[in-house]
This record gives sequence, C-alpha cells and structure tokens, in this order.
Amino acid sequence: MMAEEDESEALWVGFSSPGGPSGLHRVGSIEELSRFPDRTAVVWTASHCVTDQERQAGVLVTDADGTREIQPVSVVMYEDNIPLNLADPPVWVLTFDDPDATVD
Repeated sequence: MMAEEDESEALWVGFSSPGGPSGLHRVGSIEELSRFPDRTAVVWTASHCVTDQERQAGVLVTDADGTREIQPVSVVMYEDNIPLNLADPPVWVLTFDDPDATVD
C-alpha cells in the first residue's frame, strides 16, 4: 500500500500587526503630550540642536519611576531618552490602535 501524499497547505503563523496610524494630533503643550499612551510616535522640530531646526522622532515611554520621556528613533547622536520638555511644541503625534492604548 502506498502512502498518500499530504495535500494540506502550509499554514504561516506570525505576529498580528497593530495596523497603521489611527490618528494625527497637533499637540500644543508638554502637559498634553504627556497624556498620550506609551508607544505613541512623536515627531517635532528641535531648536536646541547644534544644527538649527533639526527634525526629531521618538516614541513615548514611561520609566520605572513614572517619568514620561521620548525614546529616540532618529538616527542622531543620542544615547539616552529625551525629556519631554525638549520637544518644542507644537508636535505632531501619530497614534496607533494598540489594544491596550488609551488616551485620558
């Protein structure tokens, strides 16, 4: 008796994507920025940089002590997170539909 060929299709199992940006918000203050959830993308122009008006990007994070910071995603000379008060408002905030992300 011959073994039958397995005709089942291969099933690829991967991580589900949270999708693309779900909202764009112009934020005018650090206080308002601090109310967005962790993993919110932030884009701004920094006037404190060596080169005038350098564009920056990062992701909001909360340290273990509760301090809100921006974790840089730009290719620049940063090795540490950036304090929120160095993001000169207005900033553009890209939000994502993460299942555990809520905005106060």
